[in-house]
Amino acid sequence: MAKQFEELNLVDNFLFGAVMSDKEGARILGKTILQAIFGRKFPKLVVHSEHTIWSNSEELHGIRLDAFIEEKNVEILPGGVQIYDLEPNKRKSEKTQLPWRVRFIHSKIDEYELESGDSYDKLKNVWVIFITTYDPFGENRMVYTIK
Repeated sequence: MAKQFEELNLVDNFLFGAVMSDKEGARILGKTILQAIFGRKFPKLVVHSEHTIWSNSEELHGIRLDAFIEEKNVEILPGGVQIYDLEPNKRKSEKTQLPWRVRFIHSKIDEYELESGDSYDKLKNVWVIFITTYDPFGENRMVYTIK
C-alpha cells in the first residue's frame, strides 16, 4: 500500500529522488547532509541525481548512485575534488550486505574516476554515506565511520 505524501521522509526513494532531481533542492539537501555529518561548510558542490556507473559487460554488475556529489576546489587533495555518495536505505533486510555493498560502490567509483594509465595517487577521496532508518551494526550509535 502506498504511503501518503505526508508520511514520507527523505529515506523513501520517491521523496529523496524528487528532491534530488531538482537542481537547487539537490544542492541544498546535499550541502545540509554533508555539513551535518562533517561539521564544516561545503561551498562548491556539484550534485548528480541517480548517477549510473555501467559495467563493462552485460554480465557484470553496475551501480546506480542515489546522489553523487563532487566537492570542487578542495585544498587538501591533488586535483582538488572529493566525492560523496549519499544512499538512503530503509531495508533492514539488507543489513548484513551493507559492508559488501559499500565496498562494491567504492570500488566502482574508483574505477570510474581513474583513467587508464593514471597513477593511483590520482584517486579522489570517496565517502559512501548510507542514511538508514535502522542501526546497521547494533551498537546504538547514530554515526559509524568505517575505513
